[in-house]
Amino acid sequence: MAELAAARADPACPGAAIIAPAGIGKSRLAREVCAAAEAQGALTLWAQATACSAAIPLGALAGVLPAELRSDDTLELIQRSMAFLRAQAGDRHILLAVDDAHLLDAASATLVGHLASGSEVFVLVTVRSGEPVPDAVESLWKDGGARRVDLAEFDDDGIVQLVESGLGGPVEHATAQRVVEMSAGNPL
Repeated sequence: MAELAAARADPACPGAAIIAPAGIGKSRLAREVCAAAEAQGALTLWAQATACSAAIPLGALAGVLPAELRSDDTLELIQRSMAFLRAQAGDRHILLAVDDAHLLDAASATLVGHLASGSEVFVLVTVRSGEPVPDAVESLWKDGGARRVDLAEFDDDGIVQLVESGLGGPVEHATAQRVVEMSAGNPL
């Protein structure tokens, strides 16, 4: 979380990407970053990309952008979206979080990329490793200066600590070994 807080605090950093396999905790970490930003007074917006929303242009951003902003002209849409976000934020910083950004449709991915290219919005995306990613999203960390944070699977000791923490005490060795084998490093 410290690396993501540092990225948010860096005025030259337009965003961050949390990349990991399913079940590692990308969404949870992104929500923690949003909560910290909100506690610091930022306007935080959450968008959830899904396979279903990918079939609808701007479907993942439907809860973030009001219907009156819709436009077939991408440039006009970006300009109106920025004006809307600025008006919503007032003097506050803006954090736009997009969970499962690898599932964004082309229009949403383009808009997210353009929002990150300005100084008004810090974009935080989560991406499942090994999945194809829209080029506008991938360019955030490849070309756009966003920080890429790769989360690894838990090692055996990490899984045991997680189980013991959740249960509030030590776990029998055989049980711990079974959980380690079954989880294969993934808390999900």
